[in-house]
Amino acid sequence: MSCTVPLSRSLVMESESSSLVKKQDALHDACKSGYLPALCVTIVWFAVFIFPFFGQWAQTHGFTPFTGTMGQHLVYWLLVRYGLRFALSLITWQVYKWKGLSDDEVGLIAGPEIDIPTEKLRVRGGWAIYTIDSLGRKLPHMNNWAGLNAWAQAVTTTSWAAFQFDSMNSTIDVVVCLLLLRTVNFWVNVLHWLSVVRTADGYARRANKIFAATGSILGMGVTVPLCSGVLGMLFAEGRADRVAFEHALMTIVVNPAGYGDALAEVVGVHGKLRFQVYGMGETNTKSVEGMVAMFLGSTVLSLSRMRGP
Repeated sequence: MSCTVPLSRSLVMESESSSLVKKQDALHDACKSGYLPALCVTIVWFAVFIFPFFGQWAQTHGFTPFTGTMGQHLVYWLLVRYGLRFALSLITWQVYKWKGLSDDEVGLIAGPEIDIPTEKLRVRGGWAIYTIDSLGRKLPHMNNWAGLNAWAQAVTTTSWAAFQFDSMNSTIDVVVCLLLLRTVNFWVNVLHWLSVVRTADGYARRANKIFAATGSILGMGVTVPLCSGVLGMLFAEGRADRVAFEHALMTIVVNPAGYGDALAEVVGVHGKLRFQVYGMGETNTKSVEGMVAMFLGSTVLSLSRMRGP
């Protein structure tokens, strides 16, 4: 018995396949070129290192230079950041091997190739790959939002200095990712990329990571310190009160992005009540369980600061 596909359905399938290829190519070109991330990094580095020296006006209004002490603590922070990434990447590699994936297949997941057998790899890895993908991305995500915020508050006393410290963390990561974008070395790819790319994202693995890091520059690095500084000037009285106010506000804003978002994915990967969403990658679904975890992780951990610094 032969099986034929109706012409109209065949045309739809062909159109969807063509659309997917175009989407893949567009993401690949945008990621490979790196124009937008590189432009964002350039603007931020100009603000961090050059802008404070634009006349007496800048320093009079609190736009102080990036200090050697801040640079020293930034190096400490980056050692923590990349130490955690390398450790999670090695754990992810061992989980993949435990599930029967060869080093060639692991190299394919961590490598720069656009076309990978996404569904085949996900089915073979099962729940273990889904879980380790989430933990590998979200534990550093939690550290890079909530942890970085706490570190920045310990080594800076103004929102401008917090912007300088926070944004340098994300911009350096974007530069590293762009430099290693096309590398084919197995160990470099495993150590740097394996824990921060999700198998389920397929062709958008590295693009997702780079654009997310660029978003962190605008969010954690720029928007959060800027808004806390403006609100501190408007509503806080005295320097000590203003610093406490800004730190409390930054914590309230950052906790949901750090803990809430991380819990949403870590819990959500096992959620049963799922629904489709639009996003970057080949598989994009959310769960009701993840939404509840996001809400609880965002509110409960912020209650102490909501009552006042």
